Amino acid sequence: MNCPRTSNQDRAKWRAECRRKLADHIRSRLDIAVLPGEVRLITKAEDPYRWNILTASTAALFKKQLSKHATGAYIDLCSGVGENFEAVLAEGAVNYEKTRLPITICAKEPKRSIESFRAGEWRERAEMESAKREVLEVELKKAKAEITELLHDNKALREAEATQTHGVENRRLLLSKLSDMLRDRAHKSYEDSQQLTRFVEYLDVGSKPLFTD
Repeated sequence: MNCPRTSNQDRAKWRAECRRKLADHIRSRLDIAVLPGEVRLITKAEDPYRWNILTASTAALFKKQLSKHATGAYIDLCSGVGENFEAVLAEGAVNYEKTRLPITICAKEPKRSIESFRAGEWRERAEMESAKREVLEVELKKAKAEITELLHDNKALREAEATQTHGVENRRLLLSKLSDMLRDRAHKSYEDSQQLTRFVEYLDVGSKPLFTD
């Protein structure tokens, strides 16, 4: 079972991706620049575009505001843009009789007060900012995990280098001790040989007769 926070993060991620793809589609098809946060499925009178539905099964997606959909709907919108539906100019949108498929039109909303309208705009902006924040939190969490992994790898590398350096130092000390031992042994061997030489000379002198006929 997915964690609720993870599900919300996935939904926010796909909502932001969906807004971006729809905005890119409007720009490339109609040469109209619309901010991702301003893209609507249910368009208003002042919007310069409408949505032309090409497959009947997609029509249900355009009966709700973009911010109200679930993750699956965002995925369907991302994969279906340009194939199952397309953006058309507001004055050039074809009607149902011509396409035999429904198209979204400007939603007929009751008159609202300026305060109510502004409240709706602020609520939509707040939802957009919340979605952006959730996406950033996901990216930040990933970045922290990567940094932690890099720090761990760096620590392991330093420990390996320290171990290797310690091993080299131990070998150097061992070679130094062996060198000292060999030098001492060579010196002692030299002294022993000198003593042996003197002893042999002494024996040679002692073995000679004192008088000769």
